[in-house]
Amino acid sequence: MALTTYKLEKTEQFWPNVRLAVKYGLSESAALAALTTTPAEMLGMPGQLGRIANGYQADIVIANGDLFKDGEIVATWTRGQEHAFKPINDPDFTGEYALDLAGEKLQLQISKADGALEAKLVAGDKNVKVDSFNIDKQQLQFSAALNEVSKTKGVAQFSGVLSGQQLFGDVRMPNGQQLKITASRKAMPAAADERKRRHAKVSVETDLP
Repeated sequence: MALTTYKLEKTEQFWPNVRLAVKYGLSESAALAALTTTPAEMLGMPGQLGRIANGYQADIVIANGDLFKDGEIVATWTRGQEHAFKPINDPDFTGEYALDLAGEKLQLQISKADGALEAKLVAGDKNVKVDSFNIDKQQLQFSAALNEVSKTKGVAQFSGVLSGQQLFGDVRMPNGQQLKITASRKAMPAAADERKRRHAKVSVETDLP
């Protein structure tokens, strides 16, 4: 038996149907075989497809969670080429970024409060909350009125991509000037202090008799 989308009117029902079959008695091992080794045998290619092994074609499905329960496919590899649908791990934007806007130094601070991300620009003891703050995968976009934190007056528009610990992007200044920015992500002092506090608490509890 092989499981395919053949003659399925709505292909998006494929995985719900597979999960339903598992729920009503099909073993996960049998379902996996019906998706991998059995189709390979039916195609007459059991030595090339259906397994992750040396010499086999590199066709791989990467899932977040158990696909036979409530997991989701985040990427596939077809003949060694990756096709990503979602980031395997959501990027962590929280932290502090040093920005240079035409010679003016500002700090972009991104923090999490009640499960939601928020951001502000800081210059000394002054700060302004950003507007239209949006994160999509590794991409970041927002706008901010610079009046309170800069000699420049007006709204600047920011867009960038987080790669590892580096933020790369562009800033469109109020006068239309385009600036390139590169900033390293650093933990904000409050976040670092909280980690130290939790570490100290764990150490104390560990040392208790």
